[in-house]
Amino acid sequence: MLVQGAAHHVPEDEVAKVSEAGVTPWAGCERHLYIRIVPQQMTGRRIHGL
Repeated sequence: MLVQGAAHHVPEDEVAKVSEAGVTPWAGCERHLYIRIVPQQMTGRRIHGL
């Protein structure tokens, strides 16, 4: 799925909550920067039967 929208840094006071959500970096390795995308458009294909 492709998500398009404005990207914003997650404020420092929200990082602990976000890191507990189980989000992992798609590029691997450990990261310490969190970005929030406010979706404006989503496109892609739906896969049935999984």
